[in-house]
Amino acid sequence: MFKAIQTVKVLPLAVLIAFSVNSCTHQEDHNASPSESQQQSSVAAAPAAEKGVTALLATKIAIPDEMKIDTANFLTIQDNEKITINSYGTPDTVKLKPEEEEKKPAEGEVFHALNYTSTLSRDTNASVTVDGKAIPFKTKLGAEGTIIVSAPENAKITLNVERAGVTQTLDFKTGKRTSTGIADVWYKETKATLGNPVVSETFLIQGKNVKLDYSVTSTSRTAYDAEGKWADDGKSAWVIVDGKKPAWTIPDNGGTDNVTQKFSLKDAAGKEYPAVEPKDAGGDALHLEFKVPSNIDAFLLKLDSSTDITYFGETQGTAAITSEKVQITFTPLNATPTPSGTASGSPTPGSTSSPKPATASPVPTANPTASK
Repeated sequence: MFKAIQTVKVLPLAVLIAFSVNSCTHQEDHNASPSESQQQSSVAAAPAAEKGVTALLATKIAIPDEMKIDTANFLTIQDNEKITINSYGTPDTVKLKPEEEEKKPAEGEVFHALNYTSTLSRDTNASVTVDGKAIPFKTKLGAEGTIIVSAPENAKITLNVERAGVTQTLDFKTGKRTSTGIADVWYKETKATLGNPVVSETFLIQGKNVKLDYSVTSTSRTAYDAEGKWADDGKSAWVIVDGKKPAWTIPDNGGTDNVTQKFSLKDAAGKEYPAVEPKDAGGDALHLEFKVPSNIDAFLLKLDSSTDITYFGETQGTAAITSEKVQITFTPLNATPTPSGTASGSPTPGSTSSPKPATASPVPTANPTASK
């Protein structure tokens, strides 16, 4: 009995290769994650936003492929008030309002998204400028959030923050400040380290040891004086000094009359800035306000004082004394303080090294001019 022979049809090589490729491709498509295609489909199906729309979201959003921005990029208004830019990106879709669905940008535009944190006061006004056109926000900046701007991909966008009549600007895409005419002191250390803050000097006048005592308790630097006056040239700062007024001590029942007290600041190069008289702070309180360049971080406080010296009610002469003791050093924000508490790289005025503890000073001799 004969067994039937099974025949096998051999396919051409090209057909086999095509079949194999198609089979693999089909298998890969079957195993691939659908998220990418779903996302593309979702973006295509999303309604388009209006052209040029802006939104101020109350919370930060996740931005795909976002560009992290150095936290050194910020706009600051006064002490402890600043807006810090965290990241920038161009999301495909955004929910412009919590109750709305996701929207895609208008045709020819992309969503520019900026994540931020803020400690600015609620009376701060903010807006964006897109290719020269200012667009104000309808709501205030919160403690954190995301700013959304729909605009062409290459549009020039700035964030504008206005406070007390001064507007600062920041590049939306890089976080870099673009403001001009803004006092540099807003971005520098505002509190000072003091050297020799308590002064007690003895001068030999008419054969008698005359004492002069005063002290500085605090020094700060700001763009405004105590009355809120702006250092308007953008490169100036107010240095505010508080302490105890100079007091003369005349031995043997001596007294003083027609006392004058003028203070000035000297920088490390020896340049002296205009002298000021103490503001009336009441009692023996000392209050001084200096307008100086904001790029100077170290000063020497200079006191020029004069008085008529009296004995038993009669003027014996006039004494004029110059005292230079108190050192004022603002530590740069990017510097590491030395153990002495002063800034490395910021020499004490009149020297090339860090401040040293006070040493005994020679007793200077003043030559009073006779008033009679």
